[in-house]
Parts: sequence; structure tokens; C-alpha cells
Amino acid sequence: MEISDKISAQKLLKAFKNLEISHVVISPGSRNAPLTLSFSEDPYFSCFSVVDERSAGFVALGMAQQLQKPVAVCCTSGSALVNYYPAVVEAFYQNLPLIVLSADRPLDKVDQFEGQTIRQNHLFKTHLGESFVLNQEEETQDYANLLAFLNSKIDKKTPCHINLPFSEPLYGMIPIEDSFKFENQLIPEKSLEKSHIQEEKMLLTSKMLSEFEKAKKILVLVGMQNYNAHFCQKIEILTQDPRIVVLKETTSNLKAKGSLGQIDNILSGILPEKAKDYAPDLLITLGQNVISKKIKAFLRSQKAQFHWHIDPFWSPNTYGILSDSLCYSASDFLSELTQKAVFQKDEAEKNTYASLWKETLKARKKINQKFLSTLPYSDLWVHYKLKKQIPENYILQYANSSVVRYGQLFASKNIVYSNRGTSGIDGSSSTAVGFSILNPNPTLLISGDIGFMYDINALWNNYLPSHFKIIVFNNGGGNIFKIIQDGTPKDKMETYFETAHQKKLKKIAEHFGLNYLKIDSKKGFDCPILLCFRLCFRPE
Repeated sequence: MEISDKISAQKLLKAFKNLEISHVVISPGSRNAPLTLSFSEDPYFSCFSVVDERSAGFVALGMAQQLQKPVAVCCTSGSALVNYYPAVVEAFYQNLPLIVLSADRPLDKVDQFEGQTIRQNHLFKTHLGESFVLNQEEETQDYANLLAFLNSKIDKKTPCHINLPFSEPLYGMIPIEDSFKFENQLIPEKSLEKSHIQEEKMLLTSKMLSEFEKAKKILVLVGMQNYNAHFCQKIEILTQDPRIVVLKETTSNLKAKGSLGQIDNILSGILPEKAKDYAPDLLITLGQNVISKKIKAFLRSQKAQFHWHIDPFWSPNTYGILSDSLCYSASDFLSELTQKAVFQKDEAEKNTYASLWKETLKARKKINQKFLSTLPYSDLWVHYKLKKQIPENYILQYANSSVVRYGQLFASKNIVYSNRGTSGIDGSSSTAVGFSILNPNPTLLISGDIGFMYDINALWNNYLPSHFKIIVFNNGGGNIFKIIQDGTPKDKMETYFETAHQKKLKKIAEHFGLNYLKIDSKKGFDCPILLCFRLCFRPE
């Protein structure tokens, strides 16, 4: 087996093996040849070739979502690196350890009119801090520093950037036994400091326990997070307390008895003069981004006396009333809370805070069911019918804009992901592709037409699995703006906001060699949808 003769490439591969980083998405180029050849030569690494760097960044992000482990992306020098930025910021706000590897020309070539040469060092500084520059020199300390840098970023679940300047020639290879020797390379002790700092914060104070036990109305709002069975079990303890209401979204992935979804449906049933009855004394927020604008507006207007936010990495004051922030996992927090706090029980559960929310949801469901039964063929009707048809073993990947909001309106039995870190439309398809490549269960991407066409290069690779499916709501433009528009003239709305179009997606499917089905009416809706879940993504 051979490896690049560039010592910095040898150090990088050794560090990756040391930290068990084995998945690399590579975009073609010449300057990154030392990395491309080294990764692809070594059977330890699973390598994937994706031409479009913007798509490649999101494919790697989807893989990191699935693995919950670091995944690397590797590109040549110049503007190629800049194309990673959308995926970098999404990974930053999702706390996914995306590792960006950029090849570069030597520093003395920057700003000297050399081709494909830009100021790459610290390009992502606003979000990631300083880049790690791994030079070609044979310095022993470089390897230890690289290990410490990577270990720190992985520990914090944050993306990072490693820039590797390479001088020509670029394609030289040597036997791996002749490569740089790494004996006695230790990770500096300072990289271990974070775990001790975090441990000190893992305590519910007596003040907080007192606030919890005295509160008559406690609202727990769960935002975006991964499915966690232990977390769900602890939530079920909370929902037995008649003072506690647990609200969830589809991206909360909370499968717990007594928790309430369809938040916007509930809030639609609250009369303005009764809003204070629903306002909590204590608000506890878990997880990350919340999709519902209505719940945000409600909690900002009906302010709780206390607000705790629980997250290992973030302390957002989303509702302007944050009183305590605990820097550890929601699951660990619930374990501690259920051990230390005193809970109440009311078997009758009449006229309690919990029953108030439950009865409101029950009433809204009756109204909504009647309304949905009279709907014509439309986006809303299709979402309503679709949720009933999706097999339980499917993982859902929602694109952003209107489809993820429609998805919130109906209960979901599936595990759900969506790029809600930044909520952009630019990489949803590529993320779903990356996720599905490594996930043995089938993945369904639900997308609008604009988002799907924006990220069409997600289909431009050789790894699309047969169990991957895409459902696109092609309604001729960005219909989200019809929902949120505020008196914009129709001609301006269609041209500059909706970007109305008449594109047909059948030709795209044919171009990429995909099976294609079209549904455009209520008649016969069920048969094609069921067939969709039976067909392979590509003709066999």
C-alpha cells in the first residue's frame, strides 16, 4: 500500500485513524491529489466522489447526521473551498463535526496572480474560529497539535477547517512503511479540560428545584434533536404530572406517551382572552431550533416567570426571559430532574394545566378533520394523505420552506430530519442523499420544487441507493410566499418572490435515470403513492 510523499498528508491520515475518522467525501482537483490518492489507496477509508463542492459539503453533512460521527470533505484550492460555506454553517448550528480539508498553494503564492489561489487560511473564522494550517515541514509537534485540534472540535461537536499547502509535484507516492514515523506523539493534556468544566455545570441548583416544585404551570418545549429512547422514557415521567405540558415538533423525534404535537393546531384554538390560562410559570426548553413561529410569538407575549434552557453547547435567549442555562444533554438533565424533584399526580386530571392543553388539541382535531375531509386536491390535502401512507421504517428528510411547515400539522410516526440549523433551501437534497447512502433503512426526501431544483446536483453522483425516494411538491413556484406574504402586488410576488415557473420534473428524472411517478388529482391517489414505496429509485 502507498501513501503520498507529502508529510502533511501522512500526518493527516494518521490522525484520522487515531480518532477513527473513516468517511471522506472528495471533490476532484489537482492540488488535493496528495489527499485524494492517499485516502483512496487506504482500505481503512470509505471514499465518495462528488463533483459539486456545495453538494459534496451537504452530502458529508448528511453522513454525519446518520453516523453522529465526524465526516470529512476534501477539495482543491481556490473558490472550490468557498462552496463548502453553506454546509459549514448548517453543520455549525446542528453541532455536527464536519471536517473541511482544503488543499492550498504555499503561502508565498497567495495574492501573486497564481491560478486557483485565494486567502484560504481562516476563511470560516466567523463560525469556526482559526483554521489549522498543516504545513509540509517535518515537525514532530505538528502531529500532536493536529490531534489536539481535532479532538477538541469533535468533543464540542463543531465543524473545523484544516488547510494544507502543497507545493508541486503533487502526485508522488511512497510505500506506507517509508512514511513519517509517529512514535510517542501524545495529545496535550489541555484538550481534556472541557470535560471537567462541563462536569461542574451538571447540577440542578436548589433554587431551580424550588422553582420547579412551586410552579403550577410548567411548559416543556422540545425542539430539533435526534431520537433517544432514554430521553423519551424520562419525558413520560414528566407527562404524568398534571402541572406539566410537553410540546414537541416533528423534528423533536419525541415518541413519548402524553407529549403533544401539532403545536400550531393547539394555538389556533386559544382565544385571546384565555391566553393567560395557557401561559406557563416555568418554561423549560430542550433541543435546538423550533420551527413554529406561533409558539415563539405566544411565549414572547405570554412570558413565563422563569425559563430554563438545557443544551450542551448553546444558551439562546429566544424568548427574552432566560433565567438559567444548563450546559449538558437533555437526557442527562431529565435523569437528574426525575431523581431530585418532587412530582405531583392527579389521577382524575380534571381542570389541570395539562388537561387544558390536551382538551384544546382534542377539540382542534375534530374541527381540522371536518375541514380536511372537504379539501380539494392541494398541497395541504396531499400532506394530510401522505402522512398516513409513509411506512414506519422510513426516515424522513424534509426540505425547508413550506413542506417542513406542512409536515408540522400532522402527527408523524417516523424519525424526521431537516436542515433547520440555518433553514436554507440550498442543500436539503444533498443532505438526504448523504444520509441515505449510509443508512440501511429507506430514506424519503420531501421537497418543494424550488428547493429541489436549486440542489439538483444532489443527484449527480454514483451512490444513490435503491431505497432512496423523493416526493416533490411541484406547484409552480415558492408557495411559502403565498403563506407569509403581506400585501405584495401580484406581479411582484410571482416574479421576485414565488419565482413562478412551468418546469416539469419528469425530464430531470429521465436525465438521471430515475423511476418517475406523477400524481395531479385526488382520483387514484393511494395506488401511485403505495407504488412509490415499492419501486426502486432507479429502474432495475
